[in-house]
Amino acid sequence: MDLTPRERLLEVFAAPAGEAPLRGCPFHNAAVEMADTLPAVREIVARHKQAFADLLTETAREAGAADPEVLGRQLAVLFEEAEAPATSLNDPRPVSGARAAAVTLIDAALSRAGRSGVA
Repeated sequence: MDLTPRERLLEVFAAPAGEAPLRGCPFHNAAVEMADTLPAVREIVARHKQAFADLLTETAREAGAADPEVLGRQLAVLFEEAEAPATSLNDPRPVSGARAAAVTLIDAALSRAGRSGVA
């Protein structure tokens, strides 16, 4: 199934499936568990988080966002902030709520691009 760039951005916020406990991001979990005792872990986590933000930025660019760098960073922060309580509470509703906020952010960025003539 081919998804549009907008749909791919929103797919990040798809509710987790299944009954198993939510575990969250393994990279974030490693960063917390290592708590600066292993600098190599911190570097790996930082590279992963930056790659995630870069992927969102590139997808925002493909979608035609007015400022893909800003939208990519906003979506990365929104996702990270939703995943923490979802994991802590074992409840996917924070991710669903974040998806609604992501729709607003994405559509606003695409609307601004349309008004400004940006492709």
